[in-house]
Amino acid sequence: MSCREGPMSPQTETKA
Repeated sequence: MSCREGPMSPQTETKA
């Protein structure tokens, strides 16, 4: 739910 690897990483659940 937070950016960890990148602004829009397919591996991490980024909802930014």
